[in-house]
Amino acid sequence: MNTIDFNIRDMVSTDLERVAGLDAMAAGFTRNDFFRRRWQAMEDKPDSYIGLIAERQDSICGFVLGHILTGEFGTRRKLAIIDSMAVATELHGGGIGAELMETLKSRARELGCAEIRTLAGWDRQDMLGFFAKSGFSPIPVNVLEKNLAQP
Repeated sequence: MNTIDFNIRDMVSTDLERVAGLDAMAAGFTRNDFFRRRWQAMEDKPDSYIGLIAERQDSICGFVLGHILTGEFGTRRKLAIIDSMAVATELHGGGIGAELMETLKSRARELGCAEIRTLAGWDRQDMLGFFAKSGFSPIPVNVLEKNLAQP
């Protein structure tokens, strides 16, 4: 693993364009409206969201964005949900994602969360591997979907 010099800080509104850009590189499509809506929600209920930025040489090189839920997924416990996370491709393996995750875990604990959950596509083996190294494991829940375009 290469060591990269970077800092972790809280997300601010001026970060949104770069965050959306990093997310688009990772996901393969843009979600600008999603990030604008998330930022508005973060401003309205700051204790219900966690937004962290990894910064290197005054440039954003990674982020994690999540929200806090209570009473979801059939439990009474508070849960942190990771909505999006990305690190600049050229910096993968430098510890940025791991540090973002550790900081997220710490913040979630401070907010009273019992666990963190997220989703990752089966075809995203890089993300599944990262989450496994971060201590995540599958849970016995099936995600079900109904395509409303079909009867």
